[in-house]
Amino acid sequence: KPSSVVHWQAYNQEVLKQQGSDDDFDVVYSDASVAPGSQFNLGRTAVTYQLKDKSGNEITKCDFIITVKDDEAPQIQCPGDIYIMTEYNKDRAMVKWIQPEVFDNGGQEVQLQQIGGP
Repeated sequence: KPSSVVHWQAYNQEVLKQQGSDDDFDVVYSDASVAPGSQFNLGRTAVTYQLKDKSGNEITKCDFIITVKDDEAPQIQCPGDIYIMTEYNKDRAMVKWIQPEVFDNGGQEVQLQQIGGP
């Protein structure tokens, strides 16, 4: 299933202490599967943070939405042009080629259809 790893800067108690803050808080994610550096599937995912004091009382919270989109179109790799000589006194030739390959960066199934030629 197509997905992407997403990173963001979360509350960091150690950094705040290095900057001289003596605040003592715990950060609680809405779900451990949506922490920074998590894998997110295509679509929208809500993330909620809660800031609690050491007694477990909520001080504040914030919410944001992560949207993962696949804006890159699938690619097709066609064989090069084919040049064939006919046999003597023939106006036709048998030609074979390798079917083009298709790729999708999101891993989606891509349907290939020949719409011209014999």
